[in-house]
Amino acid sequence: PAVASVPPPTRAPFATPSGLLVNELQHAPAALAETLLTLAANALELDPGYFRMPGSHPASTSRRPHTIPSPSAGGSGCHAILAALRLLIRVQGVVRYMLGYDHQGAANTAPRPRGMQPRPEARPILEQLDGAIAAILWGRYFPLLERWNDRCLGVRAEATAEGSGGGSAGRGAARESGGGKDGKT
Repeated sequence: PAVASVPPPTRAPFATPSGLLVNELQHAPAALAETLLTLAANALELDPGYFRMPGSHPASTSRRPHTIPSPSAGGSGCHAILAALRLLIRVQGVVRYMLGYDHQGAANTAPRPRGMQPRPEARPILEQLDGAIAAILWGRYFPLLERWNDRCLGVRAEATAEGSGGGSAGRGAARESGGGKDGKT
């Protein structure tokens, strides 16, 4: 099934029965790489600057149950980014496994199942794809998630300060000072 909305209502479009992802990486890695990296870049363009649950305001302090929002709900830019992030990480894991690397990119000498050894002409493209995914994850996605987290902690700290009459700023203060409950990081 084709993806009609981002994030999709089901995981079916990303399922890889019979190793379809591996097959694509073996026989058409350039097309898959181009499409994946375009999707990753386009999802980043939807960044609203903060994570937003459906129906909430970015400064809202109300606690809502953590549910998976529908694609038509508010904050869909956030959810498109998270869907693209998940896809990038999963594809990178398969690419690294095919190339004989572990999850951190170090050489892994464990034998791979038949069909997982990349074809000679696909190997350089897969190595480039692995590097490109790592660059976009560490250069764009992870800083974005950190920014969302920092903003969330700031909103939480403000709500805690307001709720306690200007007392402790909560977890945000502990994070800024580099300490947790016991004063250690």
